[in-house]
Amino acid sequence: MSSAQELESITYSDHTETLELFTRLLDAPRGLPALMTVAESALKAVTYVFSRLPSPNQSATIFQKKFSVMVDEIRSGQTDRQKDAPNALKGLKHKHPFWCLLADPRASKGRLANLYAGLQILLAFSRAKSVPQSGARHLSTIIAEEDVPHSSIDMLLRGITPDETVDAPWLHSLHKSWRDVIRAYSIDEPPPPSPRGRVVGAIMNNVFLASTAQRAGATKHRNLSDHQVRNAFAVIASGLDTDTFDGALGMMVAITGFPVDVVAELEILDRVVDGAWPAGIAIEEGLIKVNFETMINEPSRALPGSLPSSFFLVRPLPSNLHHHLQLRLSHHPTARHLHELYPDSRVPRPEQSLYPCKEEITPSWARLRYSVGLFLRQTGLDCLSTFIVSCDLSHIPRSKLHYAHVSSSEIWQSMRHLYAMAGWCKSAEYSNTTMGFGCRAVPTLESLQQHDRHLVEAADESRPGNHSSLTRLLAFHNNFITLSAWRLSVLLALREAIVIDLPASIDETSDTWIGWHDKVTPNDQGLQPVPLCDFVRHTIGCIRSHSRHMHSRLTRMKARTSDFARWCDGVAKAEDLRLLCVATDTLKAVPVSTHNFILPRSTGYELAPDCGRKVMENHLRHAGLPSTYIDAVLRHTIHGQHRLNAFSNVCLDQMVGQTAGAMNVVANNLFGQVISGLSKE
Repeated sequence: MSSAQELESITYSDHTETLELFTRLLDAPRGLPALMTVAESALKAVTYVFSRLPSPNQSATIFQKKFSVMVDEIRSGQTDRQKDAPNALKGLKHKHPFWCLLADPRASKGRLANLYAGLQILLAFSRAKSVPQSGARHLSTIIAEEDVPHSSIDMLLRGITPDETVDAPWLHSLHKSWRDVIRAYSIDEPPPPSPRGRVVGAIMNNVFLASTAQRAGATKHRNLSDHQVRNAFAVIASGLDTDTFDGALGMMVAITGFPVDVVAELEILDRVVDGAWPAGIAIEEGLIKVNFETMINEPSRALPGSLPSSFFLVRPLPSNLHHHLQLRLSHHPTARHLHELYPDSRVPRPEQSLYPCKEEITPSWARLRYSVGLFLRQTGLDCLSTFIVSCDLSHIPRSKLHYAHVSSSEIWQSMRHLYAMAGWCKSAEYSNTTMGFGCRAVPTLESLQQHDRHLVEAADESRPGNHSSLTRLLAFHNNFITLSAWRLSVLLALREAIVIDLPASIDETSDTWIGWHDKVTPNDQGLQPVPLCDFVRHTIGCIRSHSRHMHSRLTRMKARTSDFARWCDGVAKAEDLRLLCVATDTLKAVPVSTHNFILPRSTGYELAPDCGRKVMENHLRHAGLPSTYIDAVLRHTIHGQHRLNAFSNVCLDQMVGQTAGAMNVVANNLFGQVISGLSKE
């Protein structure tokens, strides 16, 4: 069927399939509230993109016709509920952001908002995937800002950055989306990515193109052999000493994982006035900086009482390279990119050999970028430090960046390790002027101890005497269980939960680990082993002893038939019920939630709901535990790294023993001693 015949065959009765796809890809709320408003806004956005699309192909023409038919059908069959957009969408923006943003009148008025929304809708249809959360986040930012003139839109579509958008966080997303839309809906070739877009693409490549074997640490055909890596390091060291372009490029390819031509385009940040750069070199400071913020989905906001941090990875350059770059910048003060400091040198091709050799597998520049991280792991460096040194995210789960905080001193230490091993000049002296890297919601030791101290004081102040009233008994029980739940959630690295589902059937006298599954994901491995350290087992024992004495006190008060008394008896007998419950005034047992113990008890600090995971990720590392064991405690999943299995208990026993010891160190540093309940046992 020709294109004209296919267009003629599209009728108003064929809109159902398009409508179903439209509502699914845009994550419409149940009942399709504000459908007409959203559909008309989407049509306007799509039409605006097509009006600027060069040489639309057959797919574009057919899509535009089908979309128009769908909107006409919606107009003719709209309901009163679908007309009432403002009220119909109340309270739905958090779960359905893109749908609600399209219903915002500002989305259809702004040129830039129309362009970006249309690009996201077209890509969703071409990929048959929902609009990503980042798309909704960027659209929300665009809507909140002032619109740009037509001339700026033309510049953006040509890959040029207008002055008013130079700092925009959505800039790379818009450029990439425009290229992808041209690739899908036009017969023309898409424009080349901008230099900054190529840097972001290189960062993305380190995350999404890693194979299962590579994540597990296996060598592949792209990797240099050990002796080739060492030879490359020696050649780079010689180049750094003699101030050659190849030496500077080799060092930066090794520690960024970027292609050599992308490294040559790295910006000199001393001359950059905006803050939207993805990576660059601060020559006067002697630092190389990489922005990983685009890799993190919905990163935690910075909280009071947390360690200062950002997702800008700041690392020192070798001191000799720092000196050479400073001299070159003084000779070429207008240079904006690294290659402009070496005007007489050419950028080597990726397939070109790093050094002359007759080996069958060439030690090329392209292979160097994939080899440094694996080489460091094989020489004993842990996974997180390997990532810090090489920027290779294939060695850690990306979710680790939601929890880990690496101080600037740790970063300097890791870089010194690489420079010493590679035979390069040492880095500049450490200066405690840069922020740490990673999660911005990792609490300080002082904040944790302050919060724990408040909970301990609340329990001590309400501790009842032998003849206290039922009200005081219940108040003490609730304070004691809240304290215990807080400590257990930290040490077991529990996620935020409406119900803390720890079972009372844990045998604290013999169990060394429990199976735990607190998050369902497409690739999760079900129950995962979590070690029980002595502090955790002692705490569980105190809860059991407390419940036994509480049941005895309730029996004397003639309340043994209450729901709370039955729960106390069940916990004392290690029955299959929840270990952590507080009591109501009517003697009902209510399961503890994260909300019960995470709220701050004083000013000056605030804790994230998954605070325990952030604490254990970092404190276990400081206690000397390797990254692989920390990942096991936090139940991180990496394809290719199934470390623990049912057919061999050796690795499980070894992990549990080593991890439990480190967990005890963390518990003693944070909490001191275990607090008893009614019983002093």
